[in-house]
Amino acid sequence: MKNVPLLLALFLSIAGFTQVSSKEKIPRKIKKSPQLYALYITRGANDQSEQVSIIYEYITSEIAYDYSALTDAKPYDINSSEKVFNSKLAISYSYCYLMKDMLAAIDIKSEVVAGYSHDSFIDSVAIPYKNSNYWLAIEINGEWKLADPTMDAGYIGKEKNNKEQDLLEKRAKEVEKFTSKHKKLNNKRDHIMKLKKLQKMDKKIYHLEEDHSDKIDDIEEELEEEDFYKNSIGFVQEPTKDWFLIHPDSFLVAHLPLNPMWQLRADTISIKDFAQGEEYLKERLAIDKGGEYDFNKHIEEYTKLHEIDQLIWAAQDGKAYNDTNAHAMATNYHTYLRILFTKNFKTTFQSMNSKELNEVLAKIDTTLTYNKIAQKAQKAGNKFAKKYFSAKFKEAKDLNKMYTKTAKSGIKVHEKILDNLKKDLDKGDEDIEKLEKKVKKLEGKGSKVDPNDKDYLEFFEPFSEQLDSLEVLNNTFNEQHKIWSSAQEQSYLKSLAYLIGDNLYLINQRSYFVELNNYNLNYLISQIDSIYENNHNKILELYTDSLSLEMMDGLNDILKLQSRLTIEVQTSATEMKSKDGNYNSKVVIGYFNYHLHKNYNLLYNSKVRALDHNVWMYDILKDFTKYWKEIENKSEEQVTLEEKRNEYLLELQEKEDLRVVNIYESIEKNAKAWKEMTLKQLEKLSE
Repeated sequence: MKNVPLLLALFLSIAGFTQVSSKEKIPRKIKKSPQLYALYITRGANDQSEQVSIIYEYITSEIAYDYSALTDAKPYDINSSEKVFNSKLAISYSYCYLMKDMLAAIDIKSEVVAGYSHDSFIDSVAIPYKNSNYWLAIEINGEWKLADPTMDAGYIGKEKNNKEQDLLEKRAKEVEKFTSKHKKLNNKRDHIMKLKKLQKMDKKIYHLEEDHSDKIDDIEEELEEEDFYKNSIGFVQEPTKDWFLIHPDSFLVAHLPLNPMWQLRADTISIKDFAQGEEYLKERLAIDKGGEYDFNKHIEEYTKLHEIDQLIWAAQDGKAYNDTNAHAMATNYHTYLRILFTKNFKTTFQSMNSKELNEVLAKIDTTLTYNKIAQKAQKAGNKFAKKYFSAKFKEAKDLNKMYTKTAKSGIKVHEKILDNLKKDLDKGDEDIEKLEKKVKKLEGKGSKVDPNDKDYLEFFEPFSEQLDSLEVLNNTFNEQHKIWSSAQEQSYLKSLAYLIGDNLYLINQRSYFVELNNYNLNYLISQIDSIYENNHNKILELYTDSLSLEMMDGLNDILKLQSRLTIEVQTSATEMKSKDGNYNSKVVIGYFNYHLHKNYNLLYNSKVRALDHNVWMYDILKDFTKYWKEIENKSEEQVTLEEKRNEYLLELQEKEDLRVVNIYESIEKNAKAWKEMTLKQLEKLSE
């Protein structure tokens, strides 16, 4: 390790390269310097991979995204690594430069990569006209790898209030306290010999367990009921390693570098490929089209350049890759010139010859030219953004209609089933009494004969059509009875409860995602919409088909048809008897009465059982009403949430537009001033 400051070198020799202890007092000088701190926290690491991982974990855990900068129309400040390190606030650009400087302190090469991401332009089918995100390429053991500390540091969302963490810590302390005390009491118990003392100790242990159980229940109840989020949006620090040194293809799904060399693949994807969205990209990345792009050669060429010259190289290469991006040309050339015209470069500038000054002049003209093109693109992009938000808001309002419509239709069907059940219960005893009378009325009037018996064929011959109908109705009744019995044994209420519960959970999740005010969550929201609608259709099927079946509605209807058929046969058979004294009408009437009696009897016994089942169903379904009301309220709430979301995103878009407009105005102002200075310097040389 070279150029190690004396203070740190002395400390390292004493510490013997051990890992940092949380209780260890860190020297003030080290705490203020990102470079010294990088050396300090990696002193016990075994290799480069571990060193990089330690620094990455520190940055993503300790440096917060500067949300206030996002909601301000002012151009972002380009702060030094020291300022970012000490303020603990960064944007994507400064996250990366802080890490680059910390890695440089331990002799690990890295490059800040400018590029596009799907959240940096609005519609996935639009080609991005400017790069606005940054991440890192890190060389570890001779191989370049990618990482995005900004995305892995956390997310923009509803801010947490720390109550959940407090309650979890409270529970952990209670468990620890109980375990310790419980163990001590049991140890004492093991050495007690007298029965009375043993009983006294058992009572003490019992009360301890009861008290502990009550305390844990109270904490669990608080955890369930407490709202752990503030009613405000901000940065939520939630470090992960989702974008740390993953495969370049996986990284490309959400990150497209300005310069194709940082794709780290021979078969580079185009800007059009990236603009198609994530699903298309995954399919495209799975196909090797046999590209021959030598990214290692380009990286080697780039890294050999001075940092100031890298700006021009990156801008030109980025423009060649994405012809719509004038932004990179304007901003990179401007940064190059700003460095050139700082006080530190004043002597160099004054010592330039006319050829060098003309080259500077050419760069200024390039800056002004592309700045104008970028300004036009920004105006067009902002106009498109407003149309996009308007269209998205309309789409969201249409979806809200779907939610309110499904909620109302669900409540209507739910209430209808409840009404039917209530009616069944109210007149249940009366219906059973009627059925009992019908069964008694038919007793002794039926006869079990075989219509195919040769002794009876002539009597049944005129009723072949009615016999067929009876067979169909009889079979249908028996089949439906089996289905009904099975339905009662394994009630559909469980499936219904799951689906209603799922939909209530889904609409709550949707509300949360909408409140996060982030269009990157649109894909998740659309998935929720699809699952919710499918669930709702299943719910309606369960209500109208399955629960109706469970309530025995169909059996009554079949039996009514069979009764009507029996009366029709009875009338015809009686008429035939009056015309022909030899016609045995009793055999035919008895046969139809037998089947009617048998099925009425079965219905009577089933109805007695069904009444108890319907009481049980009614009590459970009444409880579902509150869930339906919650779904209805949440559906109506979506409208307000979508309006707030739209206003918030429009405001952010307007501030982003103002910020970029201010940047372009500043570029133009500076470039014109530098042009004037350069022309004056040329005049001096020509005198």
